Amino acid sequence: MNKTETYKQYLEQIENQSFQFLYELVNINSQTKNAHGVNVVGKKCIDLFALLGFTAQIFPSKIDPTYGDYVFLTHQGKSKENIALVSHLDTVYSEQEEKSNNFFLREEGERLYGPGVCDIKGGTIVIFMVLKTLKEKNPQLFEKYTWNVFLNAREEEGTDEFAERAMEFVNNETKAVLVYEAGGEEVNGSNIVTARKGVARFYMETIGRQAHSGTDHHRGANALLELAHNIVKIEQETCYKKGLTFNIGEAQGGIAINRVPDHAYCYIDIRTKTQQDFDYAVDFIHKFAGKGIVKSRSGDFKCQTIIRQMPSYPCWPENPSSDKLANIFVKAGQDLGQQIHPKPRAGASDGSFFWQIAPTVDGLGPIGANDHCSIHKPEEGKEQEYIIKSSLCERALLNIIAIEKWLQQ
Repeated sequence: MNKTETYKQYLEQIENQSFQFLYELVNINSQTKNAHGVNVVGKKCIDLFALLGFTAQIFPSKIDPTYGDYVFLTHQGKSKENIALVSHLDTVYSEQEEKSNNFFLREEGERLYGPGVCDIKGGTIVIFMVLKTLKEKNPQLFEKYTWNVFLNAREEEGTDEFAERAMEFVNNETKAVLVYEAGGEEVNGSNIVTARKGVARFYMETIGRQAHSGTDHHRGANALLELAHNIVKIEQETCYKKGLTFNIGEAQGGIAINRVPDHAYCYIDIRTKTQQDFDYAVDFIHKFAGKGIVKSRSGDFKCQTIIRQMPSYPCWPENPSSDKLANIFVKAGQDLGQQIHPKPRAGASDGSFFWQIAPTVDGLGPIGANDHCSIHKPEEGKEQEYIIKSSLCERALLNIIAIEKWLQQ
């Protein structure tokens, strides 16, 4: 029996156990702001990887301790050379959303549905399956290298704090950074990720002056109108040719129909392909700060805009080192009869922080779809997040073969 068949058979042996671990993680609500749920998932991951001899370092947030803890797991090897495997503990779904949409674990044929099963708890289980198989079936390679597993507690909202912690582990001895967001199914195979857009996010607030909409309308300065002017200007900057998009994802203002609103706000999401466009977009939004254009009809008050930049993800452009690593996954796929297609992806991930330090590839988790979707109304074309069950072993095997090829170059 060759080595690939040995790995395949072992993965099949641990498949049921791995699914049980996945069920446990998915059944815990770990929406980003649910610190207790995030920490319960973190503790279960610590216990899971302890089975492989990993030790844990837990880092509470220094910026906002109301969030869950970051978890960093390490298995020290004989060499300082190391491999980083990246996942996260949080999901986007609140407990209320799960209940109102009846979004819980369910199986339909080859699909397993559930909150976070695709983004990214299935990826965490793939990491476990990869490392467990290497430990048992290729102990010489497993013991040679140091393995680090990074589990972000705030990936869905974004945080610079996680990357700063991770940089304590990623260095010039890091052979690769592997990120386990889900892979995407394609007609003739599946994909992995070699580049991602940069993401900048802002909170924009407009301040006006309230007034009675009848007797004192002339004294009011409409903050909602000021915000509307800003939103139109912002949305007009979208340029698909450049891959530059501005999206107002949430906006609100005013509290009563018969009052001129003195307060309004929105959240802005920006995606860019290049650092040059990223810098331009950030500067563009900051220019809205200060006095606005809407003023009271009486002329003695003018609205103003306040800008607060939120955590962002830097651009991860296509680059030679990521492409070289991705090509190893393509070759590993060919050996296994899998067609693997490296490509950029627009969504954000923690891989954006590492590509300049070490070769980085993303999308290495199970094959899945409908990330961040909780509504099950197939008659309306709406379906919940899921993974393809057979892809758990399939992607684990792909990772094992690719990691071996990469380290044996």
